[in-house]
Parts: sequence; C-alpha cells; structure tokens
Amino acid sequence: MLCGHIRQHTFCMLCCQIPMAHNMNHLIVPNAGLGFAIGMVDSSMMPELGYLVDIRHTAVYGSVYAIGDVAFCLGFAVGESESTFARCSTVVSIC
Repeated sequence: MLCGHIRQHTFCMLCCQIPMAHNMNHLIVPNAGLGFAIGMVDSSMMPELGYLVDIRHTAVYGSVYAIGDVAFCLGFAVGESESTFARCSTVVSIC
C-alpha cells in the first residue's frame, strides 16, 4: 500500500514539473520518468489481455492486442487534449 502511494506521488510530481519547465534540460527527467511509467503499464496490460482471451474466448490474440493498443493510444490522445483544455481554462480564470 505504501509503495502505491509513493509511486502515485512520484508520478504526480513528474507531471507537475513538465508545465513549469523553463529550459529544455528541465524536461529530461520528468519525460523519462513518465515514459518509464507508461512502459510499465503497457507491458503489464498486454499479457493480462492475452490471459483474458485464453480463459474466456478462443485463442485469437491479434484482435485483442489491437483493441488494447487502440485504447492505450486513445487514452493518450484524449488525455492530452483534455489536460490542455483544463490548463488553458485554469490560466484564464487566474488572470
């Protein structure tokens, strides 16, 4: 439980450092950390999808991996656009 809280706090700190970067060098560590976190989620999600296909359906993995990949990419596309919208509306309300 404590490890999950530490991981969540670290992820949050990495996300908060990206908009505050004044220099290109300030983006190296947060983006490396986020890339590692995204890789960990992706590498644990795909075997889990394969296991679900094994126990519930016929062993056709191509479609389930395609669906998982599309969901993962959609999450990044929608997440980025929503965070940009939320950030812009917050900046406007502060000013």
